[in-house]
Amino acid sequence: MYPTLGREATTVRLLLLVALVICCASLRAQGNTRALIEWTFDQDAQGWGAANHISDLHVADGALQGRIMDWDPFLRGPEFEISATPWQIIEVRMKTDCGGGGEVFWTNTTESPYGGFSPGKETPFTILGDGQWHTYQIRPHWHKEGKIILLRLDFAKPDPADAGKKTFAVGYIRIVEPTEAAAPQTQAAWDFTKGAAGWTGGEATATGLQFTRGDDPQAALASAPLRVPLGDRTWVSLRMTVDKGSTGTVRWVSSEHSGLQAQDFSLRPDGKSHTYNIDVSPSQRWAGDLLLLGLTPSTATGANATVHSIAISEEPLGPPEVTVTYAGLENAIN
Repeated sequence: MYPTLGREATTVRLLLLVALVICCASLRAQGNTRALIEWTFDQDAQGWGAANHISDLHVADGALQGRIMDWDPFLRGPEFEISATPWQIIEVRMKTDCGGGGEVFWTNTTESPYGGFSPGKETPFTILGDGQWHTYQIRPHWHKEGKIILLRLDFAKPDPADAGKKTFAVGYIRIVEPTEAAAPQTQAAWDFTKGAAGWTGGEATATGLQFTRGDDPQAALASAPLRVPLGDRTWVSLRMTVDKGSTGTVRWVSSEHSGLQAQDFSLRPDGKSHTYNIDVSPSQRWAGDLLLLGLTPSTATGANATVHSIAISEEPLGPPEVTVTYAGLENAIN
């Protein structure tokens, strides 16, 4: 039995990380992928076991199956070794009637109080509890580990009344990476009135990238792979029009840290074009080379936005804008 790791985090942090991971799913690799390692469960468990809060673990009908018994259910995989890169994907084919937040833990060592695993080296994802087969693509951005030798698959926590009643079946677990990838972009500014410039998640128009935040909490804009030295570039400056919501989110992956990072910023949802200068210097994880940049223009369901431009810069860009704050009649210069 291994103590819980990621579930020590707050609910807010977990929900944020889930959103981050899924945002990255919009970054489709160029070309095909190849499997670096794969576990299929046609005949046996392929070394997956060491189960916690799971009973009746067995292989049947080409899947690893079991029953979820309590609040921290997980399976630990066998040892292996691959070199870690930013763009590798963990794919899990699974069905279950226990939906909610799942996690994949990963590590490059067996030395820790948790059998090699440790808090902060996990990637959350949302598990659908509809009893249907789904393939989950989980992007850990674990490149700073150098190598990966172990995985742990955590299932969703059941309601106490359902403990022992929920089941799962895993068809395969594998790690894949692109076989063909475009050369990383080195530019630090994008004018979307001239096209999408390799960004995905929005529709290119003459005025910029159009984005609609529907019912899918995973919706986001994402750059192509990048290799942009950050240095003193500590501002993300974007020109954008948005009609709803109070908060947007900038997301990134850097060469110096594993995982997808994020910083929220306040919106002016009046349907007019505004410049937003986001100071990311407080984050120690904005360092080295920028490998990926992402943007959720608004976290509000039903929001429409047009992103006209984005730039990574050493100073804030654009003209100052005056906002009148009626509480106290204070004027703030943005």
